[in-house]
Amino acid sequence: IRRPPRSTPLYSSAASDVYKRQEEQQEPEATEPEDLIFVKIVGVDNVYSVKADALIYPNNQILQIDDDELNQRSYSRIQDELDKISLPVALGTVFQTGNGGDHKGGIKAKKIYHAIVATQSRLVNETAIIKSVVKSLTQADADGCETVVMLPMDCGTFDLHATAYTQLNAIYKFLETVNSQNLKNIFIITTKNDKVTLDIFNEKFDRIFGEE
Repeated sequence: IRRPPRSTPLYSSAASDVYKRQEEQQEPEATEPEDLIFVKIVGVDNVYSVKADALIYPNNQILQIDDDELNQRSYSRIQDELDKISLPVALGTVFQTGNGGDHKGGIKAKKIYHAIVATQSRLVNETAIIKSVVKSLTQADADGCETVVMLPMDCGTFDLHATAYTQLNAIYKFLETVNSQNLKNIFIITTKNDKVTLDIFNEKFDRIFGEE
């Protein structure tokens, strides 16, 4: 994928944007000025405790949440919403749910977009990552979201290097092709102690978004 030229202004509405990542691993914060979209890899204490307008969560064709913590912190209300959808769903699609309710210890993101990237047997599909990431970001922008956090799309069997490269390319594609009206921050988050994932995503980030 073509890297944006060093001299291109950083406008969210331009077709050839430039993107920036801060070096520190820290909690996501709002950015200024308003016409920028920041993409950043962030290590956090807990991915479900990060405040955001939306969380993009990788899911499978039978919409089965495999993360026990997500179910526990939402009192299984998110899974209950998903159980109402006819199965199996198509790869590359996106389904929106609530966050399980506003209660102590709950999910801090206001809503969840479930990106369908894996089959029933948890085989992650590269094309599905691209389609669902672009669709999720497009929907989030249309819904008025300013800050979106997403998990690595590695919810099954797929090489992590390939997952990172494909996911970041999908974000790049969104920023190049969609005239975003609301998004200001896109953060890929994982836990601080997941050094392997952080290193791989940062290395792919530099290859895709880095200045020449």
